[in-house]
Amino acid sequence: MNPTDPHRFRRNILALLAAGLLVAGVVVGLHFYQERTEAALTRQAQRIRQARVDMAEGFLHALMPADSGAPFERGRGIALLEQGMDSLEAIATRWTEDQRSVRDLGPDLLQLRRQLSAVPEVGPVPVKTQIALRIAFHQVQKQSEQLDDAVQAARTRQMATQDRLYLLVLALSALLMAAMALLVYVSDTRRSLADVRRMAAEEELRKNETRLRLLVEHAPAALAMFDKDMRYVTASRRWLDDYGLHGQEIIGRSHYAVFPEISADWKDVHRRALAGEVVHREQDQFVRADGSVQWLRWEVRPWRGEGDQIGGIVVFTEDVTEQKRGEDEIHRLNLELERRVEQRTAELISANKEIEAFSYSVSHDLRAPLRAIDGFLRIILEEQADRLDETGKGYLKRVVAAADKMAQLIDDLLNLAKINRAELTRQPTDLAAVARAILGELASHEPGRRVDCVVPDSLQVSGDPRLLGVLLQNLLGNAWKFTAKQASARIELGTAPAPEGRRICFVRDNGAGFDMAYAHKLFKAFQRLHHDHEFPGTGIGLATVHRIVTRHGGRVWMESKVGEGTTCFFELPAA
Repeated sequence: MNPTDPHRFRRNILALLAAGLLVAGVVVGLHFYQERTEAALTRQAQRIRQARVDMAEGFLHALMPADSGAPFERGRGIALLEQGMDSLEAIATRWTEDQRSVRDLGPDLLQLRRQLSAVPEVGPVPVKTQIALRIAFHQVQKQSEQLDDAVQAARTRQMATQDRLYLLVLALSALLMAAMALLVYVSDTRRSLADVRRMAAEEELRKNETRLRLLVEHAPAALAMFDKDMRYVTASRRWLDDYGLHGQEIIGRSHYAVFPEISADWKDVHRRALAGEVVHREQDQFVRADGSVQWLRWEVRPWRGEGDQIGGIVVFTEDVTEQKRGEDEIHRLNLELERRVEQRTAELISANKEIEAFSYSVSHDLRAPLRAIDGFLRIILEEQADRLDETGKGYLKRVVAAADKMAQLIDDLLNLAKINRAELTRQPTDLAAVARAILGELASHEPGRRVDCVVPDSLQVSGDPRLLGVLLQNLLGNAWKFTAKQASARIELGTAPAPEGRRICFVRDNGAGFDMAYAHKLFKAFQRLHHDHEFPGTGIGLATVHRIVTRHGGRVWMESKVGEGTTCFFELPAA
């Protein structure tokens, strides 16, 4: 039951009032019934007492002599006695509360009548008759006293019953009153609680509306809420800023009155959203009344009110005009970049062709004079040696060595240029197998050297086999060269931990080493950290290694200590 329901509350009050009226009716009925019953019992008691008085007075005069001069004659006394007995008999016959009294009084009255009939009308009453009459009269009087007592007892019981009924009715009345009071109290209490809850709900709703309004007003995006007739409900400050509405009172106004230039397409979007659809665009062009073009990212969705009914729409827009301009500028720059790349590519192709022509010129035009110089010098040393002293011969030998070194430099430069132009053919390559072949060839040139070479059973990478062979040829050749002065030389090819899909390899030796302060010069062409008389070379080898690793998308670096050896790390794609 909901006591806050006014109809049900009235029904309950009416039911309790009806019950109260019923109890009141019962009380009134019981009161009249008790009064009637008590009056009847009182009348019966009075009649019994009157009958006993009559019988006593009649009995006295019935025994008096007929000529005694008493106020009553014997006949009148006998008649009065007969009248009292008739009255007692009538009362005893109608009395239903005590049947025993009725059974005892009847025979006694009959016996009294018999004895009374033996009394003569005149003259003295025989003693025997007087005795029998006295006995019968006293017996009737005794029974009449019992009848009187029974009537009095019934009256007492009736009054006690009446008192109990009154108490019961009072108790029921008190219960009804308490029930009514409790119902009213509970109803008032729950109504008060309902009012408190309603007021709390209204306050919470007000707070939520305030928070929602603040959220909408201060939203970083342009946001507006409309009802079903496209009238403004609320709008964010960003909306007012973006659409130049500051200072205008738009709440309650039609959106189409504020922006009469809105196209039919936008109106169709609004109709679709009011029908329950969510419509959005990432970029949309909007031409303002002044002819300016605005690019928007927007979304329109319905909002729902009571009963989940659509109450209107919410329009979210974001001005992406600057972003669109930026994208257009980026697109323009990309096109310009592509054009420049194509131009640069053409220039590089032309430059490569010039390099190839230069390489061909170096290969043929520079080699021929060097071969002539070297040939004539050797002829002089062989055929004209007897004409030269030792100093002259030494000079010529130094010129021949310089020519040989220049030829080697030309060969190394040509090889470096070929590496830059060579097309990569990537395939799985076992560096361990390549290293064993190179170390075997180096050992065959110096069979007297003892070098501990450590090479894994397999070391698979992905790359161009020919270029990777050149890479190992340079690194293992350097290790072989820089360990020449070690009594117990050691050269190792191995791997280090690497990211997934990559392989970090290393070539380690225990040779001469170098100062890491000069490590930045290692991979530049013609840069050397040792003198030719210590370890001969052209300074092209590590530059070649660097270019090969770079073309494979990897990196290369060195770690070294003077007198302790060097480790060259290089990263390649895993097979």
